[in-house]
This record gives sequence, C-alpha cells and structure tokens, in this order.
Amino acid sequence: MDKRFQQIQELISQLTLGNFEYKLAPSESRDEIDALIVGVNMLGEELRVSEEKNVALFKNAGDAILIYCAISNNFVDSNETATKLLGFSPEEIRLMPIEALFNEEEKLIVEPELTSLKNAVKTNFDAQIETKNGTLLNVSFSSKTLPYGDDKFIQISIRDITGVINISNHFFKKHAELNQAQKEIEDLSKFPSENPNPILRFNDKFELVFNNLSSSINFLSDFKIKENSLNDLFLKKCIKRVKLNDVPETIIQARNKRYYSLTLVYVKEFSFVNIYAVDITEYSNQANEKEKTLIGLNEEIEYQKKFYELILNSLPSDVVVFDKQHRYLFINPKGIKNKETRNFMIGKDDFDYADFKGISDEKAVQRRKLFKKVMRSKNHEIWTDEFVLENGNRKVVQRSLGPIFDEDGKFCFVIGYGVDITKRIQTKEENMKLSLVVKNTNNGVLMLNENREITWANTAFLERSGYSLSEIIGGGSSYYLFDESNASIEDKVMLAMDRRIKVSVELMRRSKNNKEYWVDLNVQPLFDNAHKISGFMFVEFDITDKIINEKTIRNLNIDLENIVQKKTKKLSANQLKLEDSLRKEKERTIALITSENK
Repeated sequence: MDKRFQQIQELISQLTLGNFEYKLAPSESRDEIDALIVGVNMLGEELRVSEEKNVALFKNAGDAILIYCAISNNFVDSNETATKLLGFSPEEIRLMPIEALFNEEEKLIVEPELTSLKNAVKTNFDAQIETKNGTLLNVSFSSKTLPYGDDKFIQISIRDITGVINISNHFFKKHAELNQAQKEIEDLSKFPSENPNPILRFNDKFELVFNNLSSSINFLSDFKIKENSLNDLFLKKCIKRVKLNDVPETIIQARNKRYYSLTLVYVKEFSFVNIYAVDITEYSNQANEKEKTLIGLNEEIEYQKKFYELILNSLPSDVVVFDKQHRYLFINPKGIKNKETRNFMIGKDDFDYADFKGISDEKAVQRRKLFKKVMRSKNHEIWTDEFVLENGNRKVVQRSLGPIFDEDGKFCFVIGYGVDITKRIQTKEENMKLSLVVKNTNNGVLMLNENREITWANTAFLERSGYSLSEIIGGGSSYYLFDESNASIEDKVMLAMDRRIKVSVELMRRSKNNKEYWVDLNVQPLFDNAHKISGFMFVEFDITDKIINEKTIRNLNIDLENIVQKKTKKLSANQLKLEDSLRKEKERTIALITSENK
C-alpha cells in the first residue's frame, strides 16, 4: 500500500515538473486508490492538452506578444508575429529593454504608462514604436501579469493600428454619415453643454478653458488632459498648425482603441482653438472588419514582393527571369547595372539588347538555342561565357538556365543565373603554374598552417629528407627540421615566426636514415587578404656540396701551411749548416794566412 502511495506521489511530482507524459498504471484490483490514479492520470492529460493549447495560442496569435521581465527590464520571449512586426530576430528581442521600442520623443510621452506596466499594473495605451528598419508604427499596447514568477513576468500584446487609422482617414471621406455628423456638430456647437459629443476650448498656453460634460467621459483621459493641461504632443502640433494657418482642420486620431474625428477651429477674436470631437469607433470597426482581409492580403503580397526583390537584388550573381517567349521579366542590378537599360530590357530579348548596344548577336543566337533546349527538356543547362571588357580585362562568367514550376508542377518561367568566376579561373590557372614550378624545382618546399603544422611538402623535400608526405602531414616543423645540434638556429627561426618576419639560416639536417646534408633555409610568413597570418612557407636550398667544398678548401689550406712550415724548418737547418761551414772555412783561411805570414 505504501508503495502505491509513493508511486502516486511520484506521479504528482512529475506533473508538477511539467512531465505530462508520465503515467501510472492502476492495479488489477481496481479499488479506490486505482480510481485516484486514473483521476490523476486524466488530470495530467488535461494539463498536457492545456499546455499545448497555450503554446499554440502564443505562437499563432494574431497580435504581437512579448514576455517581459520586470526585474531584468528586458524581454525573455516573443512570438512569430512580434518578430515580423518589429523586424528584429527573437535573439535580438531578448536583449532589448522595453524602452528600445520607442524613439526619444515617444519615450517621454509613454513614460507614465511604462512605469505602471513595470509595476505589474494592468494597462492599456496607444503609442508609436520604431521598427528595426526605422519605420514608425501606431500600435495599441495591453499588458497583464502572468500567474507565475511572483509578478516578475508580464505579457505585453501589441496590435498594429496603423492600417486602421489610415482606413479611418479614407473612410471618413467616403461615408455621408460622418459628413452629417460634422454638420450636426457645427449646428449644436452653440449649445455645448447639451451636445452629446466632446467640445473643448484651449488658450495660447494649451490650457483647457472650457469643456462640456461629454468630454469628461473618455476624451480627457484619452488625450492626457490633466488639471486643465494638454499633454498630448500630437494634438499640440495640430493646434499650433490651425492657429498658424487660420484654417479649420479635421483629423482622425486613435487613443486607447477608440477613434475620434476631431475638427479644430481657430477663434481669432479670442485667440482660442475649439475642438469638436466625434467618437467614430463603431464606424472604424465596421470598416476594419470589411477591409481587413483585403488589406492583409495586399500587405502580404507587397511584403513578399519586396522581400524577394530585395534578396534577388542583393545576390552577388546575375539573376534574370524569362517568359516562355524568351522575353525578360526581371533583371537584377548585377545582371545590368544601368537602371535605364534594365528597365528598357523588360519585355525584350537578347536580340533587342544586341541592337540596343550595337554589338554582334552571336551570343543571342547561342542563348536562344539553349533556351529552346530548356523549354524542350525542362532541365538545367550550364555553360561558360568568356570575353574581354572595354578596359581590356578578361572576364569569365558561368551561366545556367533552368525551368521554374508553380505549386501544381506546371512550367511557368525560365530563370537564368550568371556567376563571375574570373578570379577563380585565374587563381586556378596561376595555382597550376605555381604547382608545376614548386613540384619540379630542386629546392625543398614545406607549407605550414598558422599553428605551424605541416600541411604540404614537395617532391624535392621528401626525397632529400627520406620521409613520405603522409608521415609529416600534421606534424610540427621542429621535429622534421631541427635537432639538438642546431637548437640556437631553431630559436632564431621561431622568434622570426613569432614576429611575422622573414629569416634565412644555414643548418645541418639529418634524413630519416640519418644521412647528413646542409641546407640554406628561408622562412616566409603568409598573410590572407585581411592581413591576418595564414601560415608559413619554408624553402630550403641544398648547399651540401658548397659546405663540403669549403671544408676541403680549409683542409687543403691547413695541409699546405704544414708543408710550408716543414720546408721552412728544413731550410733554416740547412742555412745554419752553411753558416757553420763558412765560419770554419773562414777560420781555415785566417789560419793559412797567418801561417803564410809566419
């Protein structure tokens, strides 16, 4: 029994955590506890369905809905309608405070309403917001505190009423009832206290000097008239304009989901401005209901048109659309830069373009054949155009033609793409030339990435070092180029690589089979277009013969010096013997002379 109660407690805990898929099977006895289990399971299912409904209502709501955190002063969630209306991505919205929706002037106007909203006070007000692309929209705000998070989270609903206001302006001109209402206002203006519509009078300081009883019902609060002071900036501008022009003016304004027709009249004798107002909310709602579907459809079509044109015009490749007769229906600026020429070509073909430019129609004939082939096969055709520009530069364009099908699979248009591949072709050709040179040179070439790992080596390096390319790929240069005998040279090279400068050194290397050879190593840093280091190139020149010859010459010089020293020593000994012989001969001569004298 205790185990079953523990299972029920676990079930309730899982439901509390939002795991509505967790279920508990009743026992075969079907007693009262099992009835309780069935009831809790049903409750979990109802909670799951309720959560799915709430999520669906949030995501698919017609109004823009944002979840606002009063503590952190930023939005924490938004539905798809909000991202479309504001133009910001969901990630951008999550980083925004609520004040970011308004420009500086509007912030001052809505500051009291925002304060009430942040204090979790349910509020409704109309304001003007600014979208990501700078568009100003008239919207209606409504907020309510969500029943979780200790009044921390507030749901804000935003409804775009810009279209409604515009419709109301047109609707005012089209309906005789409104004109009749204006006449009645003028007739009844002599008796403002009995008039069922709001009538107000303001002096030069925008102070309310008179208002009838009808204006106190909604009008004063809707237009922020407190303590006989007008705080509605838009209405202030209208009063200034009417006084300046001295011409009566009729406008339509929306406040707090109510719509008013306002007639402003300047009484020059007393320097007053009278406002005769009529609540036309009912008329506006009727017009909105009748035209909402049509306007929504037109706006959606216009939005899609601008959206796709923006994408096509922003593509870095030529994009054109043809009808079934090979006439141009659309050309993006990359296809033809000149706007006048682009407009001229709509409804025309490539032969018309050749005549317009005064050039050969050879390419027009070629493209007509490809177009007919696409029309027959309903497949894409790809080819390459190569030509010389007026400035003498070469240009290579890869083009394609392909069919466009509607939702029913019916063939309707042909679309063409053109991508400038000149740089790619030139780079490919240049790389092929360089590759041939590098592969066939007698000098060893080693390529390293920015992490100083080997990415490629040419045949000369591999043959000289005795390693295969697979052995050294991904390895460090220190292992394959330096050893303990040239540690100082390695330090010099590494320092130059750190400083991103060239360096040249001579060092003795050992191949994989321990064969010694000498190289003159040049290290060159490589940079990308942004001047960021992308790798290093090592080029080594085999100077083994040079080093051997230098050693041989040094050895020969040493041997020659030894021979000269030996010869010099022998000559010195012979000279001493000769001097000794001369001395003895001189002594004999002196002795002989002495003997003769005696």
